[in-house]
Amino acid sequence: MNYVNIFVKKCQELSRNQRWVEYVDLKHRINQTFINNNDLKGLSDFYHQVLIASGIYEKYLKILSKIDYSNYETSLSNSFHQAVKNTEKDPSVKAIYFEYDDSQANFFLCQRYDLDLNSDWAAYWEINVEAPVLESNIDLFADDISNVQQALITSYLDAKICIVLAKIINSYKQLPIAMAEHDNPIIYFQDLELDKNLDSIFESLQPIEEIVDEDIRVFKTPLIVPISVIMVIVLYVGYAFYYLLSDQGSFLATLKEISFEVFLLCEFGMISIILYNKRQLQNFLLENRVIDNVSTLEKLKPIIRTNMYSALFVFVFLGLGTITAIMAFIHHGITIGIIVAVLSNLTFFILKWYAPIEEQAKQIKSSDKLLEGELDKIIHCWMQKLFPDF
Repeated sequence: MNYVNIFVKKCQELSRNQRWVEYVDLKHRINQTFINNNDLKGLSDFYHQVLIASGIYEKYLKILSKIDYSNYETSLSNSFHQAVKNTEKDPSVKAIYFEYDDSQANFFLCQRYDLDLNSDWAAYWEINVEAPVLESNIDLFADDISNVQQALITSYLDAKICIVLAKIINSYKQLPIAMAEHDNPIIYFQDLELDKNLDSIFESLQPIEEIVDEDIRVFKTPLIVPISVIMVIVLYVGYAFYYLLSDQGSFLATLKEISFEVFLLCEFGMISIILYNKRQLQNFLLENRVIDNVSTLEKLKPIIRTNMYSALFVFVFLGLGTITAIMAFIHHGITIGIIVAVLSNLTFFILKWYAPIEEQAKQIKSSDKLLEGELDKIIHCWMQKLFPDF
């Protein structure tokens, strides 16, 4: 059972139908299960894969990678140990409860403790110790962040906070400890006997409704794709017949002698174009998460034009690279053949690596209703035509 994909799809469904209570409950049950199993790595990996599966991780990679969990853990540990010292002075304290939101966090020393998930025991406290807030530098209320993305990023950060606290309290056994995001269900670190596998959680879910996201642009297959496939097939078959039936004269005989060198130039050309286009798109998307004015749209236009013209060069390099790859395989021995195969696969994987950033650029939204039509026209031209018409 692919828990990650099910979770992402369920989140999309619940978000679309505004059923946030069910989402919070599902997230809580998943997190509590990982904590029951003391599987902090599993908890971290689960939400990491959730971001990847939902396409969020690539977009926020730089921001997420800069979060300073080490300093946060040190500060949180100091606050926790201060709370522990306060409990030693007050025998009426029955539990330590950690609560946080995006602006504040506290350890509360509670006079009651209850394993009932519906109990309000955490509201009964007299002493609190201020704790640090995890700084993520992600604007969860930006125009280009959907409700689903907001929920999944928040769940990822909640899991990280839970993991940090679990590490800090690992050797502490004197009092029960629990935690929660403000107004969310409590996660218990001791004593709670619940399911210890995810199967029962996901098997209990209602069937997931199929969701069609009306905000996602859908494109026909770009014209250059079938042309490229046909070209490669024709070149392979054509040269095979030529090699079998011809006396190897003229231009192709000359090209045969330098086929490996020409192949290398073609690979270098394609890889350089891919890397340049990726950098251009990535820099634009980092600075502009949404098209909010005419100036931003004008910045995007030359980037797309460059991308479209360079795609034609890639098409030429692909054709010439294909024919020279065949020649190199046939005429230059096994070592050169292996190098050709490795470089061809390298280019293929670089193309796959580039694809997500192009997909992200294709789905960029406009916060200005007056610009939506022009933006859609530009994006569809990019994907469907050989030359820009803007």
